[in-house]
Amino acid sequence: MIGKTIKILTICYCFLTFLSSCVSFDGSHSPPEITNRMPLEKKLSNAIDFGGKTFSEVVKEVNRQNLWKKAEKPLSSLIIANADTWQSWQMINAANLYKKTNARNVDVIFFKLVEVDRPLVTKLAWEILKVAEPKRVGSLIDSFLSSLILEGKIDKHLIPEMADAVRVLDIKSVYDVMKLGLFKTGNPSFVLAMTKLNPEKSPDDLFDYLVLPENGELRQRALKSIDTITALQILVYLGENPISFAHRKLGKIFVYAASRNVGLREAARKVIDTLVPINVEVLAYELSQQPAWAQLSIIESARRNLTSNTKNLLYHLRKITVDQNIAEEVGLLRF
Repeated sequence: MIGKTIKILTICYCFLTFLSSCVSFDGSHSPPEITNRMPLEKKLSNAIDFGGKTFSEVVKEVNRQNLWKKAEKPLSSLIIANADTWQSWQMINAANLYKKTNARNVDVIFFKLVEVDRPLVTKLAWEILKVAEPKRVGSLIDSFLSSLILEGKIDKHLIPEMADAVRVLDIKSVYDVMKLGLFKTGNPSFVLAMTKLNPEKSPDDLFDYLVLPENGELRQRALKSIDTITALQILVYLGENPISFAHRKLGKIFVYAASRNVGLREAARKVIDTLVPINVEVLAYELSQQPAWAQLSIIESARRNLTSNTKNLLYHLRKITVDQNIAEEVGLLRF
């Protein structure tokens, strides 16, 4: 019985040893030696399959021989033939190699990859697109995104990689898709894209995102209806790029300025400082329409640090407010 058990264990051990001798950690055969005589396509294929040290050796060899231009065609063929079946690491390796070629036919690879129904491949498709020639792909991407919206399939492409690619390529015609991405995801990448593609229109559109929370939510330290970090990013931007006074909810900036979140509060007050010299009368009116607690917060802040802009704002507020308590609180500042 013991002899039979030992025999079984020996067979198992031999079988496992055989497997381990043929297969590396990622399921491939042992990495081959990269030599000068190895065909370029084979080198690229090995870099994709093995990654790691093999990838580095292939990149070094292709750099040395200045073969990146020639590498585009075999890489394109490999990607098109294998995109549906490659494992994640293979797809990542292939994308990283392809971006080094300064490829001319990026749009062909892009449209192949977006057909693959895998989130990682979708991300890599947009990453690869960054190296494209803007004039070549601009109208194509505009049409592609428009068709996705019409088909109700846009959500899977509302990712940071898409926003970054559009920003890098400066495809101004898809600005509205970036705004849609901001409202649906709250990701900061869409803010960067909007400010790059349309710096004139973006301040008001970004403020549209900030007005989504109810006033009560803005009294808390953390926001739930929008992304707090993105909100802070927008407020910092608005401190240098003013909102239009025609914005229907301009006064909401005072609610942010009364927030318990220190970052949001301080950034909002810098926005107000930017706006006061432009039209203090309109700004004072907007402040008078806000909840009393928000107005009192601005007054209380002035007691600690009365700047010339705040003094000017509260002076005009006192002249137009119908709330006697607010008028009295401003009067106590004695300026």
